[in-house]
Amino acid sequence: MIQRVILLLLSIISGFIVNANPQDHLAPPTFSADPVVENAFRELRGGSSAQILDDLAQELIDYNRKLVVVTGGVLSGIGKGVTASSIGVLFRAMGYRVTALKIDPYLNVDAGTMSPFEHGEVFVLDDGGETDLDLGNYERFLSVCLTKNSNLSTGKIYQQVIEKERVGDYLGKTVQVVPHVSDAIQEWVLQVAKAPI
Repeated sequence: MIQRVILLLLSIISGFIVNANPQDHLAPPTFSADPVVENAFRELRGGSSAQILDDLAQELIDYNRKLVVVTGGVLSGIGKGVTASSIGVLFRAMGYRVTALKIDPYLNVDAGTMSPFEHGEVFVLDDGGETDLDLGNYERFLSVCLTKNSNLSTGKIYQQVIEKERVGDYLGKTVQVVPHVSDAIQEWVLQVAKAPI
């Protein structure tokens, strides 16, 4: 079985994940106050957030995926991205399938609205995603075609959580950083880990 590696390129933390089944896809969850309706929605939308997260974590174990984390604090330009890309090249040379995920703490949804004087130029991916320039470097190093999901920002996570709250996915529960935002981040990382490259 071909192994798969994912680079998690974070401004604070960066890393990898190994092996994925590209055919799998789980939809976001939905809930209802009525237990019968709640179970029907869960089946329709793929289960509860906790259930989806548990399933994704179990897949991580079943497919022997691994996370390789590269960290270096919040200092810009110290080589976290190049280091993570270089490690990814070594994994590819060993026969692993490698992809990347960069995570930024910015509240911007994507890099397209960020000041190039503060954040650098924008790199536009094949699917139109406006991302950090680092993703162009990762594509070249790793010989992969990344998607807009390969660049995660705090703004994207907050937007996703708020959209879920607006359509009733949390069934009137108080939406909080823990567990809702932290679960959304984990789910995003694990979804990217299993996506085809």
